[in-house]
Amino acid sequence: MSTLQLNVSSGAAKGKCKAVFILNSNTSFVLSIHSDEDCHLLVHHSPHSFVIPSSNHNSTVILVPYSSEQLLRWAKETYGGISSFAELEDPQRILFQVGRGGSC
Repeated sequence: MSTLQLNVSSGAAKGKCKAVFILNSNTSFVLSIHSDEDCHLLVHHSPHSFVIPSSNHNSTVILVPYSSEQLLRWAKETYGGISSFAELEDPQRILFQVGRGGSC
């Protein structure tokens, strides 16, 4: 089983950062989450993945729609919008910075 490391940083955000991550995979994996102390995360993941527990996040197993279009529609209906979306082939590490301003 492969391991995916998710690193979340508050970046330029002032105060506490909150983020929701939805991880859908057709293969099994172990998710290791590392985040700044002020980042509190909610992680939804597919049933055949395992999330290593941490005090900075809550994780729930959900059956999310399989296609990208269905997943995007579900996320928008559930959370009111989407800040970022990516489809990745066999990632080992993801760095996500919450609260960064746009750049030119």
